[in-house]
Amino acid sequence: MGTVTLQPSVKDNYVDNTYPTLNFGTQQMASAVWGPTFSEICRAIFEFAITWGTDIPAGSTITAATLYLYIYQCTGSQEAYKAQRLIRSDWHETQSNYDRYKTGSNWTSPGANGEGTD
Repeated sequence: MGTVTLQPSVKDNYVDNTYPTLNFGTQQMASAVWGPTFSEICRAIFEFAITWGTDIPAGSTITAATLYLYIYQCTGSQEAYKAQRLIRSDWHETQSNYDRYKTGSNWTSPGANGEGTD
């Protein structure tokens, strides 16, 4: 088929360990902070709402994926970012925070850090 370009849906947020119970789902920008010298950990969460069989044809094989993000502000001489799949599809943009993915439901590990579960 070739190249398919997907944009995030309107569902995005970030979670911050220094404000574990606050929700940032209505903010214009998503924050991502981590480092050995930082005590703050922020993780940006984006949903790419795709329909298998429509947006990506049934039987397709994804051989490569590229994520482009605009970095608004960067501190330090080197920044590294890691992208990983968020398994929970039922997280809620305006209810999620560092501790929970929606009201009454906690992440397996705070900050959506449960590998293979969050």
